[in-house]
Amino acid sequence: MHHSVKIPVRYAKALMMAAKEAGRIDVVYDDLMHVSELLESVPEVMNLLNDPVIRSSIKIKILKNFLENKITIETLNLIILLISNKREKHFPEILKVFKVLYKHDKGIKEITLKSTFAPDSEMTLRFEELLRKNLKSDVEITNVIDKSLIGGFTIRVDDLLYDASVKTQLKRIKEKMTEKTDL
Repeated sequence: MHHSVKIPVRYAKALMMAAKEAGRIDVVYDDLMHVSELLESVPEVMNLLNDPVIRSSIKIKILKNFLENKITIETLNLIILLISNKREKHFPEILKVFKVLYKHDKGIKEITLKSTFAPDSEMTLRFEELLRKNLKSDVEITNVIDKSLIGGFTIRVDDLLYDASVKTQLKRIKEKMTEKTDL
């Protein structure tokens, strides 16, 4: 494993362990999702973190003023630790790794539902219930619109793909027709 990949994993695991020990895993997760949204909606914050010219002490001061009373002390301390150790560029990856660890710990399966249209809330709820029942797990569905499917849908759970798309059905028909003409 490459050294730069190990850093986010190490920090995320340490934070997960500390949050579990403190009994505050859900609070820390919510904090990190709040900070993640902040980084996405205000790119200047990430620019500040990644700027090598700005001293760590100034970055810490700015972020403390900005985030204090908005996130827990554990999460703020993680950010301060990252900046102090000059690891702030890894923060987005640490967020991703922590999210995966959290969902694994909570038994939440991430599902990607691809279809040619955005399913309404009733259809999404039916998919959720069906998947929750079959997987015997909580699920989180991400809807993705993919016009190339022509019709139908695909569902990805971990490494499994259930493909009920018209595109795949047409491809199978074409392969069968090609097999028969080759004889």
